Amino acid sequence: MDWRSLCEEAERNFQKEAPLASGRLLSFLLNRTSARTRLLGFMTKPYWSRKRLVKEGKVAFGYAFREWDFGEHSLEHPVWIVHSPSRKAMDNPEILKSAAELLMKKEEWPAIGKKESAMLAHALEPLARPHFLPLPDSFGEVPFFLSVLDWVPAHVHELRLGLNLIVQNPSVSKESLFLMERYFPEGWRDAYFGQGIAL
Repeated sequence: MDWRSLCEEAERNFQKEAPLASGRLLSFLLNRTSARTRLLGFMTKPYWSRKRLVKEGKVAFGYAFREWDFGEHSLEHPVWIVHSPSRKAMDNPEILKSAAELLMKKEEWPAIGKKESAMLAHALEPLARPHFLPLPDSFGEVPFFLSVLDWVPAHVHELRLGLNLIVQNPSVSKESLFLMERYFPEGWRDAYFGQGIAL
């Protein structure tokens, strides 16, 4: 699969509509369509940066490897992902999978300092909310980051762990969002909701 072309197509789909969104569409993209969702996180910095993120965000790959759904899978809940800004990760997202698998096996972590180890262990706790937390260089050949994203059922009706498309722009916000399925390229949609992605 030509991963870069797929990501670029998703970017074009997103950029055609999202940066110009207003009214109901913008409320949908910001996940503020009900009284409950309008209040989710309203006292946090990412909440107030989200409009700029939707308007200035770029599409990239992220590897979702863990979720915490509080026993109710139909509500927004946190999902841990590994991502990288490198071109190598866009061309070969398999390296994101390798970093995520390593992160899940604490006993196999490469030699890192006690402070780094404690920080990473804390970032994997259920209530942790890391955004763009850098992983130690020994986790791979490119810079990797750990983030927690909120899965929004209205945006992606059925989340799949594994390779996902995300929207991010760290110069605007440290928050990342799952790309809304309305912007999925057709080939990606078929693979994601059909037989599954090859990763």
